Amino acid sequence: MKHDYLTIKGYAQSAFAELLNPDGRVRIEQATSLTSPYAVRGSIYTAHALLTRGTETTLFSGVAGKKLDLIFFSAINSSSASNLITFRVGTGGNKVYRILIPAYDTMSVNLPVPLPQDEAGAAITAQTEDWGEISDSAVTISALAVEN
Repeated sequence: MKHDYLTIKGYAQSAFAELLNPDGRVRIEQATSLTSPYAVRGSIYTAHALLTRGTETTLFSGVAGKKLDLIFFSAINSSSASNLITFRVGTGGNKVYRILIPAYDTMSVNLPVPLPQDEAGAAITAQTEDWGEISDSAVTISALAVEN
């Protein structure tokens, strides 16, 4: 049984792929961008947390002497009210990103440019803020950060 293989040629916005059809013929297709807007130079960290109304929750604990850059997060709002989520560097620290999650909705954000941490060793936290309608339902957050 033959298997498809992929050979990548090119960089940035244009790239071409040579694909082997099951009958053995080669076809060339143009692919989308292969570049990534950031390079992972250290470890990748994952987080998962339930946010309840008004409580600031640590997503990533600080790593001594290291900065963590937020690159992705996903939020699931299971309530009948929209929730405003705020990300901070350090507990009670500066607000670095805010997003409104609609009622009964899921939102994923793949940051095209990593959200840099400006203070080495500080935690990255998330918090639901009292905004508009208030809900006691938890918001589930999953996130990825890279070490710099």
